[in-house]
Amino acid sequence: MSTADTATAIRKSKQAVNMSPQKLAVWLETSKSKEVGYKSREGGESVGHQSGRRIVELLGKAQAEFSSGDVAHAKKVIGFIHRHVA
Repeated sequence: MSTADTATAIRKSKQAVNMSPQKLAVWLETSKSKEVGYKSREGGESVGHQSGRRIVELLGKAQAEFSSGDVAHAKKVIGFIHRHVA
């Protein structure tokens, strides 16, 4: 992936998320955030909740700190948000 593609993915993912990292982190600690979503095992953390924690991490990173896995997750976030906002 080119540097321009990486920069675009990071920028678009940060624009798509409508909460600050701090607000998202606080919300992820609420019982309401833990009640919803697909869980691979009873009582476990939902897939979306795991993604939310990862998003908090990514929002706090500079572009130079992104790994290829981080960029892949940023792209996944963009797709998810755009599908659910449409």
